Amino acid sequence: MLSMTIYFRGIAHNTNALPLDEVTGTNVGINRKSSELVETIYLAYCKQYLTSDNELENKRKTEQSTIVSSDRSTSSKTMELFGENKVEKLYLWFLFMNRPKMAEFLCSICQNQTTACLLAVDIYSKAAQKDKKNRDTLIQIAYEFDEHAKGIIDECFVKKSSLAIDIINGKATEFYDYAPLVLAKHADSKAFLASDTVQKYLNDKWYHHFDDQRQLLNVNTSFWIMLASFIFPLLPIASLFFPSLYKEYSLKPKKKINKSIQCRPILSHERISTDEKARNESFPSGRNRNSSKNCRIELGDLMSSMGLRIKYFYEAPVVRFYYYVIFYFIFLTLFSYVLLVDYFPLNRNGAKRSGIQNLPIPISEFILHIYMLNFIIDEIYQVYISDKWIHGYFSNNWNRMDLAGIICYLIAFITRFFVSESIFAASKILMSIDFIIWCIRVLYFFTAYEMLGPKLVMIYRMMKDTFLIFVCFILVFLLAFSITSWSLLSTKNQITWLYSINGSLINFTIADENKVLSNWQLIRDVFNWGIWKVFGQVAEPYNDNNTDMEVVSENDIYGTFVFLYAIIFVVISNVLLLNVLIAMFNETIGDVIKKSNMIWRYQRFFLVHEFSEKPILPSPLSIIYYLVRFIIYALCRSKCIRCFSIKSNESGENNIENNFYQMNVEKEYAEIYWKSKIFIKNIQLSTEKTLQRLENKVNGDNDHQLQHFQDVKNEIRETQYLVSRRLNLQWISQRLTISQTIIPNIPANANWVQNGVTVAGGHGQGSATDQLSSPWDLFVDDDQTVVITDQGNHRIIQWKMGDTNGQVVAGGKGAGSRLDQLNHPTDVLIDKETDSLIICDHGNQRVVRWSRRSGTTQGDILLEYISCVGLAMDDQRYLYVSDDDKYEVTRYQLGDKTGTLVAGGNGTGAGLNQLNKPTNLFVDRQQTVYVSDFNNHRVMKWTKGAKEGIVVAGGQGKWNALTRLYWPNGLFIDTLGTLYVAEQGTHRVIRWPQGAKEGTVIVGGTDAGVGANQLSCPHGLSSDRHGNLYVADYSNYRVQRFSIE
Repeated sequence: MLSMTIYFRGIAHNTNALPLDEVTGTNVGINRKSSELVETIYLAYCKQYLTSDNELENKRKTEQSTIVSSDRSTSSKTMELFGENKVEKLYLWFLFMNRPKMAEFLCSICQNQTTACLLAVDIYSKAAQKDKKNRDTLIQIAYEFDEHAKGIIDECFVKKSSLAIDIINGKATEFYDYAPLVLAKHADSKAFLASDTVQKYLNDKWYHHFDDQRQLLNVNTSFWIMLASFIFPLLPIASLFFPSLYKEYSLKPKKKINKSIQCRPILSHERISTDEKARNESFPSGRNRNSSKNCRIELGDLMSSMGLRIKYFYEAPVVRFYYYVIFYFIFLTLFSYVLLVDYFPLNRNGAKRSGIQNLPIPISEFILHIYMLNFIIDEIYQVYISDKWIHGYFSNNWNRMDLAGIICYLIAFITRFFVSESIFAASKILMSIDFIIWCIRVLYFFTAYEMLGPKLVMIYRMMKDTFLIFVCFILVFLLAFSITSWSLLSTKNQITWLYSINGSLINFTIADENKVLSNWQLIRDVFNWGIWKVFGQVAEPYNDNNTDMEVVSENDIYGTFVFLYAIIFVVISNVLLLNVLIAMFNETIGDVIKKSNMIWRYQRFFLVHEFSEKPILPSPLSIIYYLVRFIIYALCRSKCIRCFSIKSNESGENNIENNFYQMNVEKEYAEIYWKSKIFIKNIQLSTEKTLQRLENKVNGDNDHQLQHFQDVKNEIRETQYLVSRRLNLQWISQRLTISQTIIPNIPANANWVQNGVTVAGGHGQGSATDQLSSPWDLFVDDDQTVVITDQGNHRIIQWKMGDTNGQVVAGGKGAGSRLDQLNHPTDVLIDKETDSLIICDHGNQRVVRWSRRSGTTQGDILLEYISCVGLAMDDQRYLYVSDDDKYEVTRYQLGDKTGTLVAGGNGTGAGLNQLNKPTNLFVDRQQTVYVSDFNNHRVMKWTKGAKEGIVVAGGQGKWNALTRLYWPNGLFIDTLGTLYVAEQGTHRVIRWPQGAKEGTVIVGGTDAGVGANQLSCPHGLSSDRHGNLYVADYSNYRVQRFSIE
């Protein structure tokens, strides 16, 4: 115990410990007990670093008082000062002492490990604010613990998703009952808030009791909710007429169960059923009574179900979001109308306003003021419910913008009641500024969408990091050029030289000082002369009507130097600085794109959190909600508190049991994470460093053998060349037949059997091995094995010829970004040389490779941060990837991260050098790329090295005419150059001969259906060497084979 005491005494004086405000009692003498010192420091750290609300603070104080009393009686035992939960308290101690590796080890063996990691994030984030010198190091440690929290909770999510949701919804009993989500929000744990678990929780919360996975008429639930909200605002149309949009279990009436009769039945189920049947047969009148009673019960259940649907409809944050969007745009429309045509001084002369005599202000402006009053009440309510009141409110930039808009409005509102031209002008200017602020506020709604949300961060960072720096540079050159140029140009207007007839100088005069030389107009003139040069405008002359002053760059000494200055300034501003700005923008954009998925998930957390707490009624109707809520609160305050306390006591025992179960299972799953992700990684890193040192030593000892090694290598190359020349022709022929691209030899007059055969799926939507869920694309191997991107199940599944069940060969472990997971894969191909699958992992914005060898459990990443949709590989094993975010197709050499642009890349559009959502690809033997230009309803052909493509099919708009295409997807080319395309919009496969003006339907073409001769939104299309067609029948959850006749 003496060694432990010495250890704590030494670590208490650790100079690397986290910064701590001055605490009395830490100056120890030689006789001071180390336990008392550690106790004082520990309690001081807890007080300063642990986030607390009233409940948590009271619990911690109670525990700390217990620690103090315990330590007074047994101060010789230093470890007893931590009381119970020694591992958890030691973990906090090592965090405070800034020993992250030791804390990491203790975290791996403590309880509530997710919360423990989040506490570390919070603690190190606070320390970074206090210690500016070591700020970067502390932030990096906080980031590592944030990743640990994400990894642990996602490991739990993979093993048991419901448990992971319960963990983040519950409280950590071993760490002062902290709620993980509240702690993550306070600590700004970006990685944790962007985890799959939190996103699943947010998705459930966003849609509430709506089933977001369900489709009605092949349209997602979110679309129907949006449609009902916009067409019938404030009316629960979706809940009344679309009950199928709800989750089934949500609509079942909840039955109260009496715990006192929860006993095992003595009689068997068969015996009870027999007795009831006999009893019903003996008493038919009773059966009739029961029947009528059942009818009443069913009617009551129906009404109860309808009431629940209406209640759930208004409670869903997604519904509130759409309502707020609708009414916000109504507010902007009203604001625009008032500013443009209905904003006048206060009516004091008895005139009409809005057609009413003596009305002080127009009715439209009055409604606008009601809107603004609601906004002010909303902001007060947000401050009230904020975690840290004023500080928590101002930590959000959007709240700051709201406050700026409210302040501008209040000043404009007050000044508009003063009937004075200057004051009214100030009022209207402030109202116009206020309108600009509220228009910009619309951008906040974009955070609900993954495509738009990260762009807001991109714009903000460009303005903050690059634009301000650019402005500082340009202002220096602008002031230098403008002042010097203007001083030279205005000289003739300021000084008049008087000469005699023979040319000798007589005298000079200067202009009136008050008129020309010094006034506020001069500052504007100087700035105005130079600022437009930045944008390339060099118009002359300049006339000032106030001073009758004309400034012209004449061909004299002044004008010559102004001309030279202008050339230098335009070169610097337009060529040098603007290109530097573009380069900085590109760097910012690239950085944001890399983290776009995490950024959007992080933004979405706060959006869902805000709209789950917003009033049901949007402004200006929310004032009714606040009034009703205040009345209910005032009348029922004491009763509500009493009911709340009773409910809390009833649920306390169950919570203890659930928390105990959650802690143990979480610890078990977390152990898997620590072993697989951290400890093994550290061992590998250590091993790599050791091997590197050995390699360097070997290389250093054998430098003299390098020349000999080079000679031997050259001899080996010559030998290999000679051996290759002796290879027999049969082997070479076999090698040439191993081609990456299957180009079938199909006769020009070929026909296909119209009734397809289901070769995969066909048993409805599901995740079983005989089912598919939204098959997107497919690849047919030489042995007619079909490899399918089962997008809805986030997996790749293969079906061998004649099999009734498929085999999952990649993914299948739910949507996620781990190496053993996929997220909405959209395309797959087989790399025959390495016998591996190359997969377009669209949801994770990456391209991955999975070996086809048995035992493969995860893939490796080939390309990252690319919004890939389609894949193709030529015979030289170049990989082609279509990117629907950049509207381009890029070719990569396997192993390289930088590719070569082969199609598009000039933004979205319908030009011959543009694409609009490129999807599927096909590459022939000449490296010509065929692209399905989805939103342009055409197929483009790009020869190698071409700057523009050629439209080979469609391109005349969408329709079912044979001269047009409607959302083309899968495609391939045969040896005759004939194009085969699967059309999603017309549910058919069309054949388009080379050079033809129209195509012919070869499969489908009728309405969407489930028949053998029908398709429903076909996506993928492929062929085997014999010319048989394979179609990924997306909405029928199957793959159909149409045999060639």
